[in-house]
Amino acid sequence: MRLIVLLAAAALAPAADMTCRRAGTPVDLRAEGLTEMIADAVLTCTGGTPVKPGAGWPPYEVVVSANVPLSGRTVAPQPGQTWALSDALLMVDEPGGAAQILCTPPDGAETCAPGANVFRARVLQDNAVVFHAVPLNPPGKDGTRTIRITNLRVDASVLAAVGSAQQVRLAVQIFSPAGDSLPIENFEDFAGGVAPGLAFSVRTADDLPVAAGDPALTVTPAMVPMLKPDPSISFNVKFSERFASAFKRRNVATSSGDARLVVTQAEPGTQYYTETGVFNSGFAFPLNTSPPGLADSGTRLKAVFHDIPNHAHIWVSARDVPNGTTNYSGTAPKAVLIYADNNGGGAFSPVYPPDGLFAELFPSDGTVTAVWEVVGPDPLVIEDISFAVTLSGYNAQPSFGVATVSGGFAPVNAGDSAAVPRFVADTSKPVPAFAVGASTAAGRLISVNAASDTGSVAPGCIVSAYGSNLARTTQAALGVLPLSIAGVSVEVIDGVGVRHQAPLLVVSPTQINFVLDDNIRLGPAIVNVTSDGKLAASGPILIEAVSPALFAANGGGRGVASGELLRLRGAASLHESLCRFDDAAKIWVAAPIALGPDGDLIFLTLYGTGIRGRSSPAAVKVTVGGLPLATISAGPQGGSPGLDQVIAGPLARELAGRGEVEVAVTVDGKAANRLTIAIQ
Repeated sequence: MRLIVLLAAAALAPAADMTCRRAGTPVDLRAEGLTEMIADAVLTCTGGTPVKPGAGWPPYEVVVSANVPLSGRTVAPQPGQTWALSDALLMVDEPGGAAQILCTPPDGAETCAPGANVFRARVLQDNAVVFHAVPLNPPGKDGTRTIRITNLRVDASVLAAVGSAQQVRLAVQIFSPAGDSLPIENFEDFAGGVAPGLAFSVRTADDLPVAAGDPALTVTPAMVPMLKPDPSISFNVKFSERFASAFKRRNVATSSGDARLVVTQAEPGTQYYTETGVFNSGFAFPLNTSPPGLADSGTRLKAVFHDIPNHAHIWVSARDVPNGTTNYSGTAPKAVLIYADNNGGGAFSPVYPPDGLFAELFPSDGTVTAVWEVVGPDPLVIEDISFAVTLSGYNAQPSFGVATVSGGFAPVNAGDSAAVPRFVADTSKPVPAFAVGASTAAGRLISVNAASDTGSVAPGCIVSAYGSNLARTTQAALGVLPLSIAGVSVEVIDGVGVRHQAPLLVVSPTQINFVLDDNIRLGPAIVNVTSDGKLAASGPILIEAVSPALFAANGGGRGVASGELLRLRGAASLHESLCRFDDAAKIWVAAPIALGPDGDLIFLTLYGTGIRGRSSPAAVKVTVGGLPLATISAGPQGGSPGLDQVIAGPLARELAGRGEVEVAVTVDGKAANRLTIAIQ
């Protein structure tokens, strides 16, 4: 049953008493919230007859009712009392925090001692409270008296069930000691608008959207690492505010440095943008109860994973991640992972993973819950907060299956029914999170030596992988080679199951160039291309100790060699290219080499890959036009990952006038692709 107040009686109050005008700025309320803080009701009163000095102020009854249930925390009746107290407060004449004196009636008493200027509400019924016997001295015609009613919380979900853009309306009535209702302008007014506060989604690790019904990550059982996760195999869960300040920290002192710290936030009219309302740490309150206004936690974000395949464990980031978090800071998290019950409740207890990044969650019956508490939001910006999710196997490779996930606010009401804040349980339909499936779902991938465009590869080699739908766009690396470009990553799994994440040179829809790990095991291996969280292509590769190949100026492993020559003439040294660009033909052609006068020494520098693993420099043989050259050096070029170089010479003078001649290189008996240079 709800209180029915005769609001029309306000117009019949005697003119001899005070008259008041109500003001307040409505606030946004989360439709999912069961304990949403509505706008303060501020009454400015004038008139009446002030009492004589020394006389007691007359007691007034202030009744507050709403069109929805009031849901602030309550304290059970204390000894000698018959009423429950609410967190809602009434302040007289806007006292600052240090000047606030909370009314605390002695045991068995109805009223408090003189001097109190802050009063707690008594609960009348689910949608109404009363501030009993509030002493108010009428200010007279030239004075004013301010009454602020704050810390009123409502169950906004009642209106959310009705539809969008619903209003919480609040009525305030003041009754004189004679029982008359004081005239109040705007006594019943709009105190808050109800709208959804959160949107939840799954995204790729690069924060790209996922098509409806598709998982954010698709892997084969062999791609899932055992026991420890591989951060490159991951996706994100994303929580998005629907309006600014939907995500709130617990208290103005809350931070990632000390989320348990709370301080007084009790200045009347100050907008704190926290789950805590007006809270004065100096107030006395009954033992074993929460201080008036203090929230139990900040906003919590909860993700529940369902239908997790057997032997799969989920790992989640202990804080928000850059891709997908608005105003991301590397030093000040927006939210941190906490230990919590399955409803998202419990005291704040942060999780500190051993590696500082991912914490392991242990499924029960294919389900597991992750809860993060907001500690550093920007209340003036509509924000997104994203967390990374990755996988590992446990005891065995994961079984096939599709795991789903749902997300929402926490704690939900199924837990501690007195917690502040608390929310309705998420009823949204879980969406696909990740899939473990057969490799046949991926496209075919052919991986070859990038220089020769054929054959096997070697540790440290540049590899070209060919397929279809490998990437959404063509994009090259800039600076230090990344492990992911445009949502694309490459993993090479060697013959004993060790996983190697490959640095990328360039990605495109049909070709990816990457660099093999220098320490990868020799023998057969598998190359997996993941694009936007899904296994795009997979194929075999053979890794040998050396796989010599030379880069051609026009690519494809044929034609004019890419390289330069060094001409030594006395004390001078000159560098020249082996090729030049033909503007008419739009290709590179050989730049004829003049052997020069007797005494000139000409050395070739040839660029390739797959050479650095040679058994010794002497095992590298070079011929030009069938004539052998001495090998000066053969190994990594040093400036570009995966690039090798062979320096040999000097050129034999018998080559003069030969024109186009063939360059042949063998490494440990294995021949590289043959290219050409031109000799004048």
